[in-house]
Amino acid sequence: PGRITTLSLHQGQVAVLGTPVAVIHQLAERYVLLEVDEDDIARVRVGQPVDLAFTALGLNVTAPVGFIAPIPTANPVARPGQSRKYEVRVPIAEADSRILVGQPVDAKIHVDARR
Repeated sequence: PGRITTLSLHQGQVAVLGTPVAVIHQLAERYVLLEVDEDDIARVRVGQPVDLAFTALGLNVTAPVGFIAPIPTANPVARPGQSRKYEVRVPIAEADSRILVGQPVDAKIHVDARR
């Protein structure tokens, strides 16, 4: 199953070859996408628990870190001295079906302070 999250054409418009018409997200592979500053990324490990609070739903979920990007996210407006961000994904496959693609979430990664 999937959900259309972006629709580039509207009724009456003509599709042009090579131009995307829609973006469809697969709901079976849902995850929360976090951006972690380069100053903090060394303390994040795959498997660490993450507390996720979906405030609009009154829903709290704890799930493990599933992926840490090995390179920082490109930031075309970054200035010298700005911190780079690393993508961290937290899978929520078993999560409540009310969680929508793109919905805001507060996240707290439990890291070992001794590292």
